[in-house]
Amino acid sequence: LGHLRYEKGADLLIEAWKIYISRFPNSELIIAGSILPGSTINITNINSIKLISNYLDDDQYSDLILDCDYGILPYRFGTNS
Repeated sequence: LGHLRYEKGADLLIEAWKIYISRFPNSELIIAGSILPGSTINITNINSIKLISNYLDDDQYSDLILDCDYGILPYRFGTNS
């Protein structure tokens, strides 16, 4: 969520998701946040990942959190919260 910077670990989450989805094939991962210039999120050939590539306002954020079963914040170091 927020800006998808390197330290937020989206690439680590995607690699872990590849293992998870092989065990739980009816799951969906939603990655939400603005992609900064020069950054990439590679979800090629992973149909179980939905990318919302824009910054979420408070209402969008609340709706997404309420609709999800789990929230994962895969920070590489510390947190931004």
